[in-house]
Amino acid sequence: MIETRIQMPRIKGLTLPPSLTPQELSEVAAGSANEVRSAMELNFDKLVAKSKSRHFWRGASDSISMGKVANGVATITVSQVGVRLHWKGGTVRPTGRISAVTGKPTRSLLIPFDDSPLRKTRQTLKEWAGTKQIRVIKSRNGCPILIATEEKKTRTNITWLGKLVKQAHHKPRPEVMPDSDTLSAALYTGAKEAVAHLLAKHAKQTQ
Repeated sequence: MIETRIQMPRIKGLTLPPSLTPQELSEVAAGSANEVRSAMELNFDKLVAKSKSRHFWRGASDSISMGKVANGVATITVSQVGVRLHWKGGTVRPTGRISAVTGKPTRSLLIPFDDSPLRKTRQTLKEWAGTKQIRVIKSRNGCPILIATEEKKTRTNITWLGKLVKQAHHKPRPEVMPDSDTLSAALYTGAKEAVAHLLAKHAKQTQ
């Protein structure tokens, strides 16, 4: 999970009118947060176009949410599991939790092949497999391979799903999140528009 907090009046290049109330400061924070959220969604959309795991990044975009704004602070959360790992990097190991497919403790990680149907759907392995039989075979070099077999009248269909490994290391990918210039511009634009709206509202009230 990734969590970003936006606090007023800490926006570079923006001077807030001293007449703004705490409630109005929260409105400005919300304006900035909405622009940042849009920048993050756009960034994930770019990753959808580039990635072989396009459904993962669509899920990341859909998981962005903004909590309740209070005391001039807005919080944006990306709740998609795995996004922080792609962003910051790190090593993943099996959790040991019971597998929904085998009913046994998980001892390996599944790395789907580039053309695996698991990369083309947001379903879990169990959901995708349905009545297919999930099996593990060994490749020529001894690497465990996960396949799915489905019996037909005259043949057996085999689908190659991915390889099983004991751990996987992810290098940091800064491009997972918008760069600092993009975020700063979004913060400024959102706050500036919110302030302009509030000042126009004040002007009408004093007429």
